[in-house]
Amino acid sequence: RSEGGGRSEAGGKSEGGGGSSGSGVGSAGSAALIGSTAHARSRSTSTRSDTKRSSSVGASPMSVLRSSESLVVYGGEEFNLDVELTTSVRRTLVHRWEFQQSLDKWYRRIADAQSLLSLAAILLAALDVELVWTGEYDSLNGLPTDVTVSTHRHARTITKAILTAVSVAQVALVFAFYRAKREDLANRRGYPDDASFLRAPFRRRMLIEILVNALHIPPGAEWTFGVYAMSMRVGGVPTTVRYHLDIFNLLLVARLYHWTRTLLMHSRLSGASSHFFGLFTVIKATPQLVGKFLIYQTPITFLASTFALLMLLLSWALRACERPVEPRLDDFGNALWLSIVSVVSVGYGDIFPRTACGRAVT
Repeated sequence: RSEGGGRSEAGGKSEGGGGSSGSGVGSAGSAALIGSTAHARSRSTSTRSDTKRSSSVGASPMSVLRSSESLVVYGGEEFNLDVELTTSVRRTLVHRWEFQQSLDKWYRRIADAQSLLSLAAILLAALDVELVWTGEYDSLNGLPTDVTVSTHRHARTITKAILTAVSVAQVALVFAFYRAKREDLANRRGYPDDASFLRAPFRRRMLIEILVNALHIPPGAEWTFGVYAMSMRVGGVPTTVRYHLDIFNLLLVARLYHWTRTLLMHSRLSGASSHFFGLFTVIKATPQLVGKFLIYQTPITFLASTFALLMLLLSWALRACERPVEPRLDDFGNALWLSIVSVVSVGYGDIFPRTACGRAVT
């Protein structure tokens, strides 16, 4: 019994020891498995964070659009949302950049064409006024004439017809310019695509420009009107001066604003890069800002050219207004001298404006 008991106790102890050792091995294995799983998870997390860091270091500003779930399975294919969103944003920005470049070129072409046409319209108006003076004023006021009236009437009819064609072309270019302006606002999401011109924020400016470019005396208008000359009868000159209706063609000098627009369009601040930069900031390259930049950049050139241009235009207008009552102002040099004297305010001499039109110009 003792041996058997001892054996049984030893066997029980040995089996118990074996059981305890087996349970120890099992607990150690499970602990190792849990540790490896946690280590794998930590490695995957660190790998993802390292990947995000490395991608965010050299990322572009367009990579701000991110998604928490980057991989999406659709139709059996995997799509990376990070790549897809970044590509779509880049395509949108590139499309806007190319569209803005094409609009900028179109703006400059329209501005150049308008400048040339406005210069042609002013020259035609000046020619018409000169033909009216030689052919009509001389016979109206009883002054001697060298050329017959009929010859100048045919020339004036042709001149007016060409002037009408130029005016129609300029009105069409105004519509083309503001149509491009509408597309520009639609590109910036500031104007609906299906909205009409009547709802546009620039409708008042467009109507004013249409009026300025359409204003002229058409062919067939052969009327005259009398204006009181603000002076007594001097040397047989009548106190009432009769003007031809074509004198209103002097108002065509207002079309010179196209030259100002051309200067603004060819400035560095009016390029596609400035407009594209304005899409991301609150700073916009408005004509006022570009004009201030040009004046600040070249103030002496701007003031000198503006003064010279105004003197030439006002001298021509003064000559057209005063030549019926003041034969000495038929010379453009005397008219220019009178304009400069009026600006510097040093007083008048023997020549001074006698009509209401001449005094309004001075």
